[in-house]
This record gives sequence, structure tokens and C-alpha cells, in this order.
Amino acid sequence: MAKPSLSFAGFLYDDAGDAINGATVNLYAKNGVSTSLADTTTNSSGYWSISHTPGSGEAGEYDVQITSGASKRRLKFDDAVQLASLDAETLSVRANEGAASAMYFYADEGEDAGDRWKINVADGGVMTFGNDIASQNTYETHVTITPNSTVASSTVAVAGNTTVGGALTVTGATTLNGNVTLGDAASDVITVNGTLAGASALQFEGATADGYETTVAFVDPTADRTVYFPNQGGYLPVLASASTTQVSATPEELNVLDGVTAGTVSASLGVVVDSDKDIGSFRNVTLTGELDAATLDLSSSADIAGDLVLSGGADGALQFTNAGENSIKIPDNQGSALIIEEADNAYMTFVTTDSSEAVSIAKTLTLSTVAAAGTDTDKFLVLDSSGNVDYRTGSQVLSDIGAGTGGGDMTSFQLEDDDGTEVTISNAKEVKIIGSGVTTNWTDTDNGTDGDPYDLTITVDAAQTGITSILATDVKIGEDDQTKIDFEDANKINFYANNTKIMSASSTALEFIDASVQLDSGPTDETVSGITASFTAGEDLVRGEVVYYKPGDSKMWKAVATAAATSRCVAMAAADISADAAGVFLLKGFLQDNGSVPSYTAGDTLYTPEAETSSQNVPETAAPDTDGDFVQIIGWAVSANTVYFDPDLTIIEVA
Repeated sequence: MAKPSLSFAGFLYDDAGDAINGATVNLYAKNGVSTSLADTTTNSSGYWSISHTPGSGEAGEYDVQITSGASKRRLKFDDAVQLASLDAETLSVRANEGAASAMYFYADEGEDAGDRWKINVADGGVMTFGNDIASQNTYETHVTITPNSTVASSTVAVAGNTTVGGALTVTGATTLNGNVTLGDAASDVITVNGTLAGASALQFEGATADGYETTVAFVDPTADRTVYFPNQGGYLPVLASASTTQVSATPEELNVLDGVTAGTVSASLGVVVDSDKDIGSFRNVTLTGELDAATLDLSSSADIAGDLVLSGGADGALQFTNAGENSIKIPDNQGSALIIEEADNAYMTFVTTDSSEAVSIAKTLTLSTVAAAGTDTDKFLVLDSSGNVDYRTGSQVLSDIGAGTGGGDMTSFQLEDDDGTEVTISNAKEVKIIGSGVTTNWTDTDNGTDGDPYDLTITVDAAQTGITSILATDVKIGEDDQTKIDFEDANKINFYANNTKIMSASSTALEFIDASVQLDSGPTDETVSGITASFTAGEDLVRGEVVYYKPGDSKMWKAVATAAATSRCVAMAAADISADAAGVFLLKGFLQDNGSVPSYTAGDTLYTPEAETSSQNVPETAAPDTDGDFVQIIGWAVSANTVYFDPDLTIIEVA
């Protein structure tokens, strides 16, 4: 991983307090004098600033030298400063490569044990807080913070006791070992919103601390269960053995057994047979199921809610022995007051609905004899649309069949479809109009005359999935006439937005009219925005690596500025591509990658690299400067991890 960039800045004034303009400021490695790593000059305000990213092998320790005429002053890395107060916007504490970084805090001049605290950050990021109360200047670690790539995997370890005066919220898994006390008063409320795990999750000692406890154990559930404790004081009953059968009875139902005398019926109590299996003193008994008895003697009315099955006698007949009038009474104002049926197959239904009383026969009615009408009554029996038996006069019947009115007697007609298939429609036949993407609906079925015909509406559905071809000389597709795709010209497709033609497409060109192609200058991480093309990789490539095209094998290889044959950068890998595999390459546009590309400074000019950086052949901010190298500008840095790739094919050899 690249080292962080360092920034140095300051002001330079003369003895009179006036700003010195044009003084030279150089950055050297600590105690170095021969090679300036970076330089600048002061401006009219005396201000100067230098940014530098430590290179490979640099310790990250630097001196700043300021030269104004014959005067030279140097700010040394080894300078030590003692201050009564420090007010800084940013405070950075750096250590050498592989070394720990530490900060010390002294109270009471650090005279006694415990007066000194040390904050230490080890190589790798582990932070510790230590105090020397055990032995002066020997620090015992009290708190350790261990970072991880994910916050959930990071840890904070407290070596001693921890007291929290306010609320404590723990969102992750928590392990509490040893004795745990919850609350210090009866008024404290303990709330558990999660799940208590374990087959024996709760053990209660009771008032006496002895060897006997009550364990609340749970049978391993096979589904989510809920057990409610009643809003009532008392003792919970227990079962003698394990059972999966729920007790569905309510407490009120169970209480009906309290005070029961066997063989005796008592009000509001259960009934238990006596030793002879007898029960006496029933008043009214209602049966919804079968009554199976050797004899049945009813001295009064019988109310039977279920089926009455007669199987006695020669044919199971319902017999009336009263010499007077006998009747079967059915309830009034009922849609099905009495149904005569076989199994559940209704044969005859008696309807007693007020003003609609009727006897409905669902099966064929066979009459053994029909009496002749004494006179010509000119009446014909017919069935109406509801299946009721009505009569029609002779003239009405002739009108019904179209006889004697000039209408003829049509018994059938033919319908033919587009491919010539014909069907004959005769009496009692039906025709249904169907089709994919259309809906048919009779919107007027009244009269059927020339002045008031039957209306059949055919509607094309809004969503069409079955249409495979639409060919027309002038087709428009869009939200409205202002925003559309118009096929108005021969061999050309025109695109409109806000009633303005913005683009035309033909077989030879794609024309933008008063419009521009806009690229996303800030694509998301690991994406590109621009002009891309597909090529074959000659070697394994990582997103952001720049390549040249080798005509010998028609493949893309890593572009390196150290040779003429490899220095001509033409594209950038838009994704990781394996050797000999086809992949997408960015020809011109933007790329963002927070992992593959180095951390650039916005505005940096980017060059074809001299060699791979961090094992990746990505653009470099330093121009090649070795004899025989080839310099090519291939873009610039938009931000730390976003580049604009636009290779200039002008290449200059360093000589």
C-alpha cells in the first residue's frame, strides 16, 4: 500500500515583518544536502507549500531549507520543541517504517507512579492505553483497541473493571462469565427482548441457598411457540408426564367438574355416569348426530337437526296412523324450505319465499296420464329463462318461431375466417371471439334491431407481448407526439425530445443534432464511463493497467515506456482480464478504482509508466526521465482514485 502524502507549509518574513517574495524552499531527506526531493518559492504573501509522497526506501523524515539571497535557514526533523500550549488544526504523530508511534501525558511533572499515561500505536494498528502506577516509567496496558477491516470484527479489551454510569447498549454477541447481578432494588426492571437459549435456560435457587434449585427446562421446539402467563395469582398446574397434546379446555370449562355427583344432572356442571352407567333427570336433549337406541319412546315433540333415516318396516316408509288429517309442515319464507333428494342430488325443492313460492323439479317429470282439455284453450306450456313452466298463446308461439310474419325459419348460418375455414352455426351453438392482445365485451345486448343492434366492443390491450412485427411507412413510438421515436424518413430513425429532433440513425451514420455526448465524470468504484472496445489480452491484466497493441498477435500487452515497441499506450483495461481472454478496454473516458490505481492528487498529469507500480502497470505521475525512455501523456487525475484517460499519440524519446 502506498505511503500517505506529506504536506509542508509556512510563511517567510524579513526583520521588518514584511513578506519575502521569491525565496527558494527545498525539501531534503533528514540531514540530506545533495538531492532536493521537492522545491517551491514563496509568493507575495511570503507563503510557501510543498507536498511529497515518500517513495520506496524513504524513511519519511525530512528537513525544510529556505534560501533568501545569501541567507539559508533549515527546519530540522530532529528539532525538539517544548510548548506551554499547542493549538493545531491537525496533529500527526509519525513513526519510522515498522516502528510504533507513541504519545505521553504527564501529570504533576510525572514525579510519582501513576502520573504518567502512554498511548501507543503498534505497527499494524493496535492501540493501547497504559499507566505506570505499578512501577514508575513501566507502563501496564489498561485498554487495547484492535482494528479489523470490518468494524464488527474489531475489538476493545479493558483489562480492569468498567463502570458505566449511564445506559449501556451492546449490539453484538455478549459473553458474561462469573457471577452476574441484575439490578440492586426490587423496583429495577429487567427487560429481555431477545431469545433465551438452552434446554434449561433458567435455574431458581429460591429463598434458601442450598443444594436444591428449580430448573425451568424447555423441550426443543419444532416451531415457534408462545406460552402466556395469566393475569392472576396462584399456582401453575403441572403434568405428570411429557405430552404434545394441548389442553384446549378453558378454566371455566374445567370448573364445571367441581362439585359433580356421578349419575346426577346438576345445573351448570358436568355429567358423569354412575357405577351402573346411568344418568337421571335430563330435561331437554338436542342431538346433532346419530341416536342409536334399542327402543325410542317420545312422549312429546322431537326436534331433529340432522338427517332422519327410516330403516324399519317393510320399506322404511314414513307412516301416518292418525285417522284424521295428516300434514307435513315446512317453514315459511325460505328459499329451500324442503328438499327431496337422493344423497346430495336434489330432485324436488319447495320454495316458500314470500311472493315467490314455488315447487322446483330438477329432474325429468313423467306423467303417466294427461287429461285432454275439454275445449280449445289455445295455450302452450313452455319453460322460461329461469326454468319455470309458463304458458304462451298460439299467436305468441308463432311469433316466437318466426312463422307467418315474413321472417322465415332460419336454422343455421356460416362463419368464415381469414384463411377460408368455415363453420356452421346452428341452433343452440355458440361463437366466442378470442385473440392474443385483444379483449371482447358485449356492451349492448338489448333489442338487436337495425336501429338498436347488439354491440360487440373489441379493445386492443395496452400491454402487447405477442406482436412480432410492426411494419408501416410512418410509425411513431413514444409517450406523446413531443417525445418519440419517429420512422418518418425512408431508411432513417429520428429521435425527438420536447418536440425537438436530437438524433438520427441510419445504416451509415449516427447523427447528433444540437446535442452532445455527456460522460459521467465521477463513475462509481470499479467502473468506467466513456468509449470502450473489446480486444484479446496477451497477458493477465488488472483494471486500470495501460496497454499497447501488438500487431504480431493482435493482442493487448502492458505498455512500458522503456522501449519504443511497448511505449505506445492506446487503451486501459476496464476490468480484470485473463491472458488470451476477450475483455473490455477503455479507449477514452473516465475510470474509478479505489484499489487498483494509486492515490493521485487531483490535476496530476499521467504518463505511460517506466515499470509496474505495486505489481500493476497503471499510469504514473512522474514523466520517464531515463535515457532511451519514451514520454507519452495519457491523461490526468480527476481525484485521488479517478482518472481521465485520453492518450496523446505524440511520443518523445528521452536522450
